[in-house]
Amino acid sequence: MKNKREISDNGQSEVRLAKLNKCLLSFGTDSNENINLLVKLCGEELGGACALYNRVSEGMLNAVGRWQTPPDFVAVDKPEGHVCWDVIRDRRNELSLIRDLPHSRYAETDPNVRKYNLATYFGKAVTFGGVNIGSLCVVFQQDYQPSKKDGELLEIIASAIGVEEKRKHAEEELLRLNSELEKRVTERTAQLEAANKELEAFSYSVSHDLHTSLMIVDGFTRELVKNYIDQLDETGRHYLQRLQAASQRMKQLTDAFLRLSHVSRGELRRGTVNLSDVATIIAADLRQTEPERRVTFRIPPALKAAADKRLIKVVMENLLGNAWKYTQKNKDAVIEFGSASVDGEKAFFVRDNGVGFPMDQADRLFGAFQRLHTQEEFSGHGIGLATVQRIIERHGGRVWAQGEVGKGATFYFTLP
Repeated sequence: MKNKREISDNGQSEVRLAKLNKCLLSFGTDSNENINLLVKLCGEELGGACALYNRVSEGMLNAVGRWQTPPDFVAVDKPEGHVCWDVIRDRRNELSLIRDLPHSRYAETDPNVRKYNLATYFGKAVTFGGVNIGSLCVVFQQDYQPSKKDGELLEIIASAIGVEEKRKHAEEELLRLNSELEKRVTERTAQLEAANKELEAFSYSVSHDLHTSLMIVDGFTRELVKNYIDQLDETGRHYLQRLQAASQRMKQLTDAFLRLSHVSRGELRRGTVNLSDVATIIAADLRQTEPERRVTFRIPPALKAAADKRLIKVVMENLLGNAWKYTQKNKDAVIEFGSASVDGEKAFFVRDNGVGFPMDQADRLFGAFQRLHTQEEFSGHGIGLATVQRIIERHGGRVWAQGEVGKGATFYFTLP
């Protein structure tokens, strides 16, 4: 049968474990605050004058966990001579009990012994990664002989502090890695932006110079046609016509490329734009280019969005212009501008019942100089949709297309 001392010890252990469990359940996100709660529990349960958790950091002994320390207590000090420092350095990692401190060697080396009239030191090293990184201790101003249960409690709390240190280290490492990743992303983004600006500037410069040269070629070709065409035979006239057509074609391409470069530069000036009004004006302009065509435009009133009016007009001109072009073989063409909810997001669209396109080619549509039809079938330079995509992306939106061969196409875009 158990004697009264054993029953008493068991009862005390149960109470302590209940308090420890309550303490652990009260933990928040601050590791240092959690450590202070553990140090407080240790000091209260062992009945000491004060309790400390000392961590070695940057060569100093730092009392990051404290309970009942005097107001003038020095929390950060050089480690040499302190009892805690010897406990940390002791590789045996055992409980450390030093009684009669005034007559020990620490009376001369540890300033706290005589300053606070300490009599007994009871401590345990705190480990992390197999290395002692600190020490948990309770000090007494009277002689103290800990029981086995006292030692077990000290060891449990020292282990719990080690867990908190591990968590704190993991959090700091995660923050460091995130900070490093953010720094790398920022640096890489800056490099890419600089490279893109250089590429855009180079492309703009080359296109501008090429445009100037083509204007000269076109000018001299016109002079040849105007003043010397009668002096050429049929073959010469044919060559001259092909030269003129080619220079015109190249001039259109460089004009388109310069427009594409232009929409990527300059400040974005958002404002409320009535897209319905913009679409109506563009539709009227398209009718004037081919008044003989029978085309039905469906444009609801007052569709508005926050956008750069100048740039969004370019988007609408390209999308409605494409719908006009690719319905030219349809006797009863229908072109519709409207809005719809797509995956919970408001999207605008331009839909037509023209030639359409195969969906497996949809990704090619928005690439510069990418065309799904020959020049003989439908004229163009392959820059329009690339321009649309660049403008919409500058607004923070996205653009995509749906189509079917012979059944028309729908182009969607968002303006968040």
